[in-house]
Amino acid sequence: MTKDSKIIRVVLSVLVGGLLLMAPLSSNAANELTLFELEGNAVDDAGTPGDDWDTVLLGSGGSSISTTGVVVDQTDTSIFTQGGSKDTQDIPKWRWKDGSVPDKDDITNAYAAAYLEPSNNDLLIYVGADRYSNTGDAVMGLWLFQNEISLNPDGTFNGEHAIGDILAVAEFSNGGQTVNIVLYEWAGMQGNKSQLNEIDIGSSAKCGVGTFNIGCAITNTSTETSPWSYTPKAGTSGMFPPVSFFEGVFNISELARQLNFEIPCFSSFMVQSRSSTSLTAQLKDFVVGSFETCKLSLTKNCPTGGVNAGETAFVYNYNGVVTNDGFGTLYDVIVIDNNGTPGNTDDDIEHTIGELAAGASQAYSGSFESSENPAINTAQAYARSSVNALERTVHSDPQSDTCPRIDKDPNISITKSCETFLDSSGGQVVVGVNFSGMVCNTGDIGLTNIRVIESIPEVTFSDPIAGSLSKAGTPNECDGYAGTYYPSSAASDPGLASFSNTITVKADAVLDFGTVEPEEPATANCKVCVQP
Repeated sequence: MTKDSKIIRVVLSVLVGGLLLMAPLSSNAANELTLFELEGNAVDDAGTPGDDWDTVLLGSGGSSISTTGVVVDQTDTSIFTQGGSKDTQDIPKWRWKDGSVPDKDDITNAYAAAYLEPSNNDLLIYVGADRYSNTGDAVMGLWLFQNEISLNPDGTFNGEHAIGDILAVAEFSNGGQTVNIVLYEWAGMQGNKSQLNEIDIGSSAKCGVGTFNIGCAITNTSTETSPWSYTPKAGTSGMFPPVSFFEGVFNISELARQLNFEIPCFSSFMVQSRSSTSLTAQLKDFVVGSFETCKLSLTKNCPTGGVNAGETAFVYNYNGVVTNDGFGTLYDVIVIDNNGTPGNTDDDIEHTIGELAAGASQAYSGSFESSENPAINTAQAYARSSVNALERTVHSDPQSDTCPRIDKDPNISITKSCETFLDSSGGQVVVGVNFSGMVCNTGDIGLTNIRVIESIPEVTFSDPIAGSLSKAGTPNECDGYAGTYYPSSAASDPGLASFSNTITVKADAVLDFGTVEPEEPATANCKVCVQP
């Protein structure tokens, strides 16, 4: 918002049959009334275009893009207390407690819904509330907060104002027929003094009467059905007595155009009752709830994967797009990508997106290592709703994708050759056999814990095999071995003595791809010529 624009104040005092939360300008705003029924009741009228509160809050949500649901204010709970709880103070100075207020100030339910006007993409915010008693004068206020505002158990409020928060104050007198309305913009604090700019919003309008382009409102002039649980002080349970139910609409986009400011992101809303329209008035009852008008969405894909260079983990590649689906610019946008190990956030990857205008998208991509095969890759986007927002209160739903399973084909081969020799030992001449061979990794993944197994237990290895072999086609894919043994017997043919033994090998493929051994073991036959 422009902070140096002149402050203009117009207090609207009109006699209408309803609550006027916003005031009109001179253009036609038929779309606001056809998107949503603003006729002084909460039930969808057959044959009338647009949603109504029963559809939005209790049904499918209609065509709204965001809704609060029915935020219930239980009797004798959550009221303002202490002198610092005023609209001129920032929210950390407010205090609350459980207690009662005068019946006319007792809010029973509050609700809001955001819509996109299809012809020009305007942001429309519909608000409503009902109260316990319709007798006596009352003053109602509506805050739209950019930050999330909630209650702490110790009687304080969590959160604070952001520049650009909007406050509408309406005073009801003469049984709710006369309405005074003032609209404010929060412009910050200077020491202990607040900067609340009063905004000129033109002349007033009752919904369905005249034309407007910033807003209108209406109340029920007769007894109407309540779609949700509601019991008035006087009347029938489930029915709104006259001037007990209020609804209205804000055209935030038109307000932004008129005052030359950027549409903010709202995260929370509050309906409050007050002692007067004065900014220093004592605040009484309130209903506060979450209300997100800015949204992030995220796509997530994990299309490819492999094994890292050291063959110690799986590597997966991912990509996606983060989109600002709301109406205001989002700030300090990040995407947090989980590393694929369930419950482990230590190695999460943060992608900095930065500022993201309304409707804008930005791609992100990366890779991560995991011990899982396959891995489930999850990401979520977070953003601040304003430049001065304390926390990233806007976030997308988490999105996940199952990365492809990595398949490998481990294999191993072995060869063997031998030769005989005569050895003098203990005054005797004996036959010995020297053998040797090669073990090779013929698969596409490394092998470890390699075990060469001879059929003769008395074998002595003079050159044992290495403990691991790299995959085929790389250095160290093969290794030689050699050894000696002294056979105790021989198979004989005429003129020949034959010595035979068999050797095999086993190995474990890295990354749990299983144990492998050759299809056939290696056998070597060594012969000694015997003279006739």
